[in-house]
Amino acid sequence: MLIKENRHYLVTLCEILLTIAQQKIGVRESGSLFRASAIDIESESIDYGPHSGNFLSLLALVGNHDEVIARRIRHGPGNAKYTHHSVQNALLDIMADEVKNKIFEEMQAAEYFAILADETKDLSKKEQLSIAVRYLYDGNIHEEFLCIEELETLDAEGLSSKIINVMKDRVNFQNCIGQAYDGASVVSGKHAGVNAIIKDRVAPLANYIHCFNHRLNLVLVDVATSIQCVRDCLSLLKKLYVFVSCSNIHTKWIKMQTDRGLIVMELKQISNTRWACQASMLRTVCKRFMLLYELLSDVIENDSNSDRVIEARGLLYQFSPDFIKTLFALRHIFEFTKNASGLLQSPELDYSDALELLEVLQERLNDCRTDTTMQNLWSQAANVYHDLGMHDLEESCDMLRETERHPQRAKQFPSYLKNFIVDCPVQREKLQNRGDFRREMFSVIDRLKKEIERRFFNDNKIIMLGIKALVPESTTFLKTEDIVAFGRLYRSKSQDLKIELENMRRVFARKPDASKPKTLLQLQQYISRVADAFYEMNGLIKIACTLPVSTCACERSFSTLRIVKNYMRTTMVQNSLQAS
Repeated sequence: MLIKENRHYLVTLCEILLTIAQQKIGVRESGSLFRASAIDIESESIDYGPHSGNFLSLLALVGNHDEVIARRIRHGPGNAKYTHHSVQNALLDIMADEVKNKIFEEMQAAEYFAILADETKDLSKKEQLSIAVRYLYDGNIHEEFLCIEELETLDAEGLSSKIINVMKDRVNFQNCIGQAYDGASVVSGKHAGVNAIIKDRVAPLANYIHCFNHRLNLVLVDVATSIQCVRDCLSLLKKLYVFVSCSNIHTKWIKMQTDRGLIVMELKQISNTRWACQASMLRTVCKRFMLLYELLSDVIENDSNSDRVIEARGLLYQFSPDFIKTLFALRHIFEFTKNASGLLQSPELDYSDALELLEVLQERLNDCRTDTTMQNLWSQAANVYHDLGMHDLEESCDMLRETERHPQRAKQFPSYLKNFIVDCPVQREKLQNRGDFRREMFSVIDRLKKEIERRFFNDNKIIMLGIKALVPESTTFLKTEDIVAFGRLYRSKSQDLKIELENMRRVFARKPDASKPKTLLQLQQYISRVADAFYEMNGLIKIACTLPVSTCACERSFSTLRIVKNYMRTTMVQNSLQAS
């Protein structure tokens, strides 16, 4: 009976700690606020006091409804109540170790795995390295967060040592077939980067994959900084965000939306490091453009703060025909990249799915590069301009052209470019007519396509072509040259692989179309049933499913880190953070 009660008590303590960890709240009060009162054994209810922390408060709550727990709290031995903070930390460590052990067991059963890692700074200004793993287990792709480690140094040697130490003696690094990072030089360097060190020292098959989400974000950043009309538009949106975020203005902004019965939409901050934030900002401004115009007009007419009035007048002046046309065109174009970025964050996405997604993005950009699409975007901008009570958009452009006819300083071509062939504008140009608008937007689309091609389809070509040849619905399905080249990266036996490929072609030729696998994961599940007959192919398909696409598993842990180690808990020690 006593053993049963002891187990019940310990299980209850663990469940309370687990609930606290899952809800991302503190176990104890921080600093001098912590005060745990002694329990009055004569009292009808158990109470540790108002500043006893979440753990003791929940324990008291359970004790008030559970006789076994109440007896242990009131009359149990002082050294067997297990409520001391050191015991709480020990129980958290034990539960964290159990989770890690389960992950390592699944990794060993899966055979192949990939490493994901990313770095961030917590609120106490300490550099934290988030480490996750990706593997194929029980027919499903798993991306599991492993741990978060404090970094003493930020060089490649320090980062790689942390990653290796976390997993050494727990996994066979010979089965590590990939490593995904964010593309910073310290991790991506071919000779002295983290990926090179890990590959040279412990994991010779771990090919480096640049996170797809980071790559797509770099595409958008490149377009946003290299094309004048895009740069001007996004720069104005940044100023607009800062202005509307001001306390007084933000209150008006919310009230104007609620008074009209609209869903409240907030402006998103544009940042080079936040994925797809440009598309979110463009969508909000386009949907609430008239309201923003009214807000700025109201500030100009009624606000008593002269600085705000001047700033609002300056912003309103920038709502020009060029800005409105560019705004609605960019919203349409960037919406495609936002959808792609969201889908690339899925942990179930494999390399072949990611490549197909990017090919679809290329096709949608091609479809957008038509006169019909540009005409529709021009019409949207013209309708908004008309709603503002301005001149017709065509008339406004005519007025701009009339202005340009006045004598102006002659434009000269830069002398330092006289020996070069230049295929892009070298000075600011106004979008004076539909032709100018179409040409400028076509240049945005072309730049996007070119950057996507350069950053995605010219990198890891052997891996890309090999995985495409393993996708049943691909036009190159079971193409010998591509699969054999892919197999050489992972030490497959080329002769055996060629024989298996021929056998697989014959097997698939006999199967009816309805029963054939359609995706890479379905093919793996089919081949696993006859793995002995297709040993090399089974291994390659497992590798293809396991290769990482992005480091989103690490990025998601950053959000949790900011909740757990918040401004009230910046003194939290690393052991407690890791266990949480």
